[in-house]
Amino acid sequence: MINKKSRKVVTVLSLVSLFCFTSLGPVSAESSQGASANLGKQEPISTVESYTIETYSDTLNAEGYFEKTGYEVVNAVTKIYVDEGRAIKSEVSSIEDFYDNQGNYIKTVIKNDKSANDFITGKAKINNQNFVASSPLNDQSQLANVIKNNDTFEKETLDSSKEQAILKKLETNVSKLPKVQDKEVQGINLEQLNTIKQKISELQASKVTPKVSTCPSNSGGVESCGAYDNLYRHNIINGDFTAQVLGHAGEDSKYTRLHGNVGNNTAKASRLATFKQQINTYERYIVDDLEASTFWEVVGWASALASYVLLVQGFLTGPVGWVAVVSSYANALLVFIGFTSTSYATVSRLQISKNAAAQLNNAKTTHYNMLNLGDANYGSDYVSGF
Repeated sequence: MINKKSRKVVTVLSLVSLFCFTSLGPVSAESSQGASANLGKQEPISTVESYTIETYSDTLNAEGYFEKTGYEVVNAVTKIYVDEGRAIKSEVSSIEDFYDNQGNYIKTVIKNDKSANDFITGKAKINNQNFVASSPLNDQSQLANVIKNNDTFEKETLDSSKEQAILKKLETNVSKLPKVQDKEVQGINLEQLNTIKQKISELQASKVTPKVSTCPSNSGGVESCGAYDNLYRHNIINGDFTAQVLGHAGEDSKYTRLHGNVGNNTAKASRLATFKQQINTYERYIVDDLEASTFWEVVGWASALASYVLLVQGFLTGPVGWVAVVSSYANALLVFIGFTSTSYATVSRLQISKNAAAQLNNAKTTHYNMLNLGDANYGSDYVSGF
């Protein structure tokens, strides 16, 4: 396993602050102004980032998988505006250079996305400016190593001079974007937030996440890996295995567990190997990239997926639904803030959460194939989990 390089750590609100944040009273009339209006009178919570990350398709292929499409090299600033203690407005300015799986340049997208959510009405106003360029604008020096090491995410540590240089570049390019009108879309309301808040409260004391991804760990010939009850244990000596993943029926916090032995069946062994790799990658996104052991906010995101809560009208629930929300819903960052916190939620973590959900879906698809093809020759069961 490649050790993750140091990352810039931002100060985050405590979980107690999160609970207060999601249970405040009605939003004032001022809080429902348009997305392109003055974004709050207070200084925003700002995070400047430079990172390289894997990219996956936004939709499932014919076999039910999200396919890896390449990499993004991103410079971005996330600004969260707080009014009366409630995060209601966000602005993300970004320059995204896209590359294929071999590192060949594809395109550059310059974006400035604003969103204002009314937690009482459940409506949001958005403003999305973008422009597609034909030459890269960001430093891609990390890209070759990310590809070589089969890494998932690499974030550059920025000093003040680098931050200022990125901010200046973003400001220069964003100022040239064509103007667009605000649009109203479905947002998220307090009832939905409180559902997640209750789930977090139930889980926070009982769940422990490793501080560093060690997948796969090996003890006495048994390989194991997992996060939030999506896991496997494989005895590489005698072939016995247990494979567990978020349930296939879409029920609240239900997991399907398979027990079997690979024997001399190469097809069964191949499916198990695929499942193990998908869980390894999912765990790496959770532990290393979302920094789950440091930030309890990750519990909110994970519980939202496992609870199959309908976060946004018109989108599916669970992992597939979250990929769709991040891919095509302009208010996604404020939804993410809703069950994490104002300081934790950044554009990079939003993208990481999408990739983690894609890997969890892929593991579910492989697991479903294992179940249907009779790989669980010792049996299967349906259990409660995260």
